[in-house]
Amino acid sequence: MKKLKLKHADHVNYVKKWIMGYHKVKDVNHNGKFHHDLFFEHDKFDLLVDVHDSVEITECGNISQKEKNKILRKIVELDLEKTVSDKLLKKYVIFTDSDMFLEYKKDEHVAEFASIKLDVINFPVFPNLNREISKLISNKELTTGGIIGALKLGFLKYDKLPQSLETDDKEIDVQAEILRILKKKSLIVSKKTETTK
Repeated sequence: MKKLKLKHADHVNYVKKWIMGYHKVKDVNHNGKFHHDLFFEHDKFDLLVDVHDSVEITECGNISQKEKNKILRKIVELDLEKTVSDKLLKKYVIFTDSDMFLEYKKDEHVAEFASIKLDVINFPVFPNLNREISKLISNKELTTGGIIGALKLGFLKYDKLPQSLETDDKEIDVQAEILRILKKKSLIVSKKTETTK
């Protein structure tokens, strides 16, 4: 199986499976009525979802203004959407990274758009059932945030991470994915950047 780099569509598909697994909703092809990631129907309501999968955080641990603007644009576009049926239209922005979710919840615009719900569904989630990631960690699954936390606490060493693991029917290069997120969250600086300082 070819190791893949995760794309926005992978995050959207995982969120779709998660929502359909936990809620009695039907995925609907909305035929261009909405310009959002997902649309579901329920007996009592319709559900419109945008997925935010970016993990870019500054060295200070904040979301950049550019990133805040991207999220705000999604929220404003959701806020403008009207129902296409007589049912209530619920609107969500789902973050696939806990740090981004927690940081954005602090933004002053969240209160302005109280009708738009913010939530988090972590992705990717790596299996650790047979302690593939670490013999010291008993969790059956680990998110990238969990792996990064274990690296910070010394329970894991980066070079001891498995080269690849299967997650959500895809084989992912674990080391490359963790390294990408560490750089995006400004938790490590690339050698190229270090030489310019």
